[in-house]
Amino acid sequence: MLCKITVQNEKPICHSNFQIHPLILKYWETHFTPNSTYFTNGEIVVVDKVKCIESHLFNSNNILKSLSDMRRIPMTTFRDITVWKSIRSFHQNNMKISRKFYHYINKILLDISSDFNLSKQQWKLFGIGGDFISYFIGLKSTYSSNFHLFPTGLASITNSDNIMQDANFNAKIYDISLDINLVNYSNKVEYPSFKTDIKLNIPTMIIVQMAKINLVTIQYLLDNSEYIKYILIIACHLDDYKKKTSKLHSRFSIMKFRYFDNDSAGLLGVFLFVNKNLFKKQKNKE
Repeated sequence: MLCKITVQNEKPICHSNFQIHPLILKYWETHFTPNSTYFTNGEIVVVDKVKCIESHLFNSNNILKSLSDMRRIPMTTFRDITVWKSIRSFHQNNMKISRKFYHYINKILLDISSDFNLSKQQWKLFGIGGDFISYFIGLKSTYSSNFHLFPTGLASITNSDNIMQDANFNAKIYDISLDINLVNYSNKVEYPSFKTDIKLNIPTMIIVQMAKINLVTIQYLLDNSEYIKYILIIACHLDDYKKKTSKLHSRFSIMKFRYFDNDSAGLLGVFLFVNKNLFKKQKNKE
């Protein structure tokens, strides 16, 4: 069931593998606008008409009122954790798998955090693209009473100004200190230096979530592999992912993976890599 959809001239036809949130369908009965994007959390429908963005609050049957000043709507990720998202930002779109997906990512982050804590290591978490702020918030909310287990630093890069604004907005709400940079993914010069810009000179976990991971990002990970212990890659174009990540296997091994059925969009893959050298060093100390 899609909670965000872009339509061209005509309403798409729903079928068993292509279902649209019923509130968007209800909105279309009286307010369909072609060449627009629709986004809902089950109570509010936000419409991006390119030249303007409109928000409308619903009850079970009708629009209650327009919310002219609302640019972000609260989305529940997992464990009733709320993240505020704008329509031009990013959110896991398929509501049928989103809770399972966010829960699985959070479980991986908890396992990694426990690993660093058991070895009495400080660590940092670095996001590239996508929905990193949701994962950061999920981890912090889990560790609200054991904050010493939380990473000592959070940093991220994105090529989307909307994702950056949403990340900063949510970081303030959850009191998260976030170092975020806006970059062109194809220009390696714009990527922050691990040593000087974001000071990721302690063991780090990287979360990569891009529509299509590019070779510049792969090389960036390899160039900084001495600092990276884990890489979590979230991929929706699996053939492209397999082709481009093959270079990582020289220094990283796949530790675990899982696929999620994203209906008509195909499979969504989650892959956790571990640094071969850093993993060996830790095992030798045990």
